[in-house]
Amino acid sequence: MLRRIISLFLVFFFGCGYHFVGKGKLPGEIGSIAIAPLENQTDEPHLGKIMEEALRAELIRRRGVKVVEEGSAEAILKGKITSLHFASLAYDEEGRAREYRASISLDLQLIRREGQEVLWEIRRLIGREEFRVRGDIALDEGRKEEALREIARDLAREVYLRMIEGF
Repeated sequence: MLRRIISLFLVFFFGCGYHFVGKGKLPGEIGSIAIAPLENQTDEPHLGKIMEEALRAELIRRRGVKVVEEGSAEAILKGKITSLHFASLAYDEEGRAREYRASISLDLQLIRREGQEVLWEIRRLIGREEFRVRGDIALDEGRKEEALREIARDLAREVYLRMIEGF
């Protein structure tokens, strides 16, 4: 009887059907990718460059994909930053905002260079980060930029994971 219980437990525990989705590779078995300049539909002039740098750094950091120039890439990552919003979260006793939440939204496509086949696409991927301000314009601009860079890093990581998992 004990043997049956143990066997049943082992079958249930190890045979539950759980498995990871995705293959851990880019869609279409792509080995090289280029990152096209992102269309920046926001009022933040350097946001496209910040996002491109984060995407490039994330893809370079990962094994199995080479980041190359557009002319020699198997696929091109294209897209646009559709929005950037700042929401006030906390105020001081004089009513001045002291904490903000920055939100960035983007749309991306991975397109096979030969044939222009869309291999992967995501719309309205949103990243958020909170940051504090003190009333010193130079320091506050630095905090804002660091928040934008953090969002870009988080979004780049999310883009990579979603691409390899097919989501």
